[in-house]
Amino acid sequence: MYYSDKNKKEKISNEFRKEFSLLSDDDLIKRFNTLSTNIRKKRFSYGITMSIYMKKMHDELNNRFDISDIVNDSQISFKNEIMIINKKIIKC
Repeated sequence: MYYSDKNKKEKISNEFRKEFSLLSDDDLIKRFNTLSTNIRKKRFSYGITMSIYMKKMHDELNNRFDISDIVNDSQISFKNEIMIINKKIIKC
């Protein structure tokens, strides 16, 4: 059972990684901001799939931009909406 659960998580992780890698910068930011809004308005369900989604989004943002403004102790904050200025992510 554990083995199949691990494989499912890896498959989901790879799907999100691929999906995010294909998005334009603007579309990736829109996805982040939509998630941020849903979190603030408590319109989302948190579980394993959502934690993988958030981790892969964090990874993709980190690969493309300077995200130091939204990271504390290696954890990304989805509390505020963001925007890009000169390849740096800043809070709105």
